[in-house]
Amino acid sequence: MNPRFLRLFLIGVALGVPALACKIIPPSGSGTLTCSSVDVTSPITLQGTIDNTGTSQEKVNVTVTDGAGNILLQGAVYLSTTSTTIASGTSAYQMAPKYNPLTLTVTTPPGNGQAGQFDGTVHGICPGLPFLGAKPNFTDGRCNQEPWQSFAVYPDNKGGYIFYSLHNSIGYYAMHVTEKDLDNNPDDGINHIIAQSDGVQLWRLAGGLLQVHRIGMDGKDYSFNLTCGVMEDGD
Repeated sequence: MNPRFLRLFLIGVALGVPALACKIIPPSGSGTLTCSSVDVTSPITLQGTIDNTGTSQEKVNVTVTDGAGNILLQGAVYLSTTSTTIASGTSAYQMAPKYNPLTLTVTTPPGNGQAGQFDGTVHGICPGLPFLGAKPNFTDGRCNQEPWQSFAVYPDNKGGYIFYSLHNSIGYYAMHVTEKDLDNNPDDGINHIIAQSDGVQLWRLAGGLLQVHRIGMDGKDYSFNLTCGVMEDGD
């Protein structure tokens, strides 16, 4: 097992890659996608759940690219499906990024009769670098980018979310939904509300998807499917 890429993968989890095949065992760490490296600042514990190698290990591929598709860092880690792995640290990029945004991608490749899985992505911004193509409408870390949004949602980097209701483009704190709140509201096959405040409603849809709703000033319902920042451990 390559410790460099093990750290990189753990950082991806800490940054909030959604729907990881492996099991995240609390407490989970936290991390940052920077201009020169990916950093995890507190330990995180993982255990593989898909034996796609035939050796009681889960192989997971991790890649970091810049806005032009340049590969900044790439590798694979192997997580035991029978024991846990604990790690933390920093992985420096193999080359400097040239364009925003930065993207960390995690995938579980097929193997040993198991189907492959796209586990998710995390995006970051390097101040001072140009954007290749369309620039995001907002670069303050929020998940939703639509200019007509009636709320803004930010990952709390601990597996939960912080929500703000928007009135005339001014944000007002609405609520904080923690990872524990999400764990206490698993998919039960029925659409249900996890939390709501100041018109912002967070739903767990049948199938597990998190969806946020709020009526805008135009009287129309604005909704957003949450896929960024997810770090639920399933426990």
